[in-house]
Amino acid sequence: MDYIVFVAVAPVAVCLLILAVHTVWPYRRKLISRALLGYLIAVTCFLLGNMLELFSKSENASIFWVQIAHVFYPLIAITWFIFALAYAGFEHLVASRKPYLLFILPAISVLLVFTHPFHTFFWQELHFFYGGPFLTVRGSYGPWFWISGVYVYILLVSGAVLIIGSWGGGKALYRNQSSAVVLGSLIPIALNLVYTFEFLPWLRKDFTPIGFALSGFAFFIGIHRFGLLRITPIAHRLVLRDIASGVLVIDLDDNIIDCNEATELILQVNHSLIIGTPWHENREIRQFLEGVPLRERYNFETSLLQRDGTELSLEVWICPIQEQTGKTVGTIVTIHDITERVRLSEQWRTALLELEERNERVQDLQLTLMRQDKLATMGQLTAGMLHDLNNPLTFLQSGFLALDRYLSEVLPLVPPGAMAEEERTEIEEERQIISRDFEQGFSRIRESLQSLLRLSRPLPDQEPEESDLNELIEATLELAAPALRGKLDVHKEYDRPLPGILCFPGEISNVILNLLLNALHAVEEVYRAGGSYPGTLRIHTSTTDQGMVRCSFRDSGPGIAENLREKVFEPFFTTKETGKGTGLGLSIARDVVTRRHGGALYITPGPITTFVMELPRAAL
Repeated sequence: MDYIVFVAVAPVAVCLLILAVHTVWPYRRKLISRALLGYLIAVTCFLLGNMLELFSKSENASIFWVQIAHVFYPLIAITWFIFALAYAGFEHLVASRKPYLLFILPAISVLLVFTHPFHTFFWQELHFFYGGPFLTVRGSYGPWFWISGVYVYILLVSGAVLIIGSWGGGKALYRNQSSAVVLGSLIPIALNLVYTFEFLPWLRKDFTPIGFALSGFAFFIGIHRFGLLRITPIAHRLVLRDIASGVLVIDLDDNIIDCNEATELILQVNHSLIIGTPWHENREIRQFLEGVPLRERYNFETSLLQRDGTELSLEVWICPIQEQTGKTVGTIVTIHDITERVRLSEQWRTALLELEERNERVQDLQLTLMRQDKLATMGQLTAGMLHDLNNPLTFLQSGFLALDRYLSEVLPLVPPGAMAEEERTEIEEERQIISRDFEQGFSRIRESLQSLLRLSRPLPDQEPEESDLNELIEATLELAAPALRGKLDVHKEYDRPLPGILCFPGEISNVILNLLLNALHAVEEVYRAGGSYPGTLRIHTSTTDQGMVRCSFRDSGPGIAENLREKVFEPFFTTKETGKGTGLGLSIARDVVTRRHGGALYITPGPITTFVMELPRAAL
């Protein structure tokens, strides 16, 4: 009966093996796939040898097919062991240690099987009998049979141990894979043990080939159901577990089928809770994968808000998993935590900007120093020229006074009859008018020269002196009169008497001149915008309760925006067109007033621009 069952089941088993070979064939370029193909082909040949043994019509033919079956029997164990090594991540052992060493003992066994009539090492004797219509062989075993059998069992069991040890740290996917593979390998081992040691005396046919065929069916289930040959534990053990980046494996149904420990740390998730679930059901994963194409190569940077409120910067890479045929079977998502890199990049960028700003400031300061050096040189030259002009002016004034005195003395010497009395009176009046005009002209020239001299006098040569602010304003207005004429009407409201201030007159005059010119530029801006000349400037002096002498300059310009009222005092800031301002005037003016004189210079709030300068009174 057992022979009839074998013959009935064997064709079905062969079909299952052929189906398994067809399933593995697309992956044949991989070592693990080639080993599995070798295993399935060896099992098929072993099964066919057993079938042909039963259908043999003579004892010699029956012995021949038994010998053929024993050629493929050790090949099953060898290919199984190579498959297990590759599955567990030890492919390098197969490549480096020469797998042909595994074939030495089986080759001896094959030699002893085919030379059986001349010795009793493999079989001591063979017995032929009929199981129904089928002729079969069964014999007593020699010592080499047991050596060969132990070798085969060692390879089969070792392969099973390797696969069980490759469960990937307890991942359900690898447990299922390993269970299918190990179950397939244990069935033929169990059947062979039952037959060899006659645990079932009534079982006269060796069903080990059928067991191997069932193992092929187990491989078929592992490939189709659990992704065997596409995803193996080696990827987890050697790649996923030990890298610092997070890795997610997603199948075509958008289910998460694997992740590593780094993913758990980055996303703050538990792998046991997300494995087998759709990725879009997880809040953290949905933050950066929603809307991202998972069937094409893609990379991007994004941010992730963790459950504890920490924000991470991530670099995400999408890489589809494809079979040798080009068919996409899933996606690997690699997650790099680049938070520290982004922070360092921002710090580097900020430091670079600060360095560029400082470099620009250094260049500006160098330019400023060059300008100040030129101005100091010009001031010295101007002071010398003014001094040189003052001497000729003194000679001219002295000469004119002498000439005027001579004319006043000569006119009475003219005889009364030489000209009419009326003509004499007219000449005298014209002489006095001319004399007065010349005196006023000389006086104005001398005052202008004195104002220029105060402005151009080098700072180290000056000593602070008590001055009248009203007089300093008047002197500066005289100096600036040509520039202001026709463009700016100045309205003066002076407190008199005004307490004196202890100052450097040239520096304060320079500050006043700067404020006058700023008012002029503001009025010119209104004119360019469609306004008309002249504009107005109101200058008011007074005292404060804090013991300061106060002077305000209020012009009719367009005003200064509130957010710029402090910036106008910064070095190199200017609202003028490029090339028409250095941005240093008000900065230097404030520095002179505050640092050199202990006062204040500011702009009052309001739509109309009003500069206020406050200077401390001189000691009484």
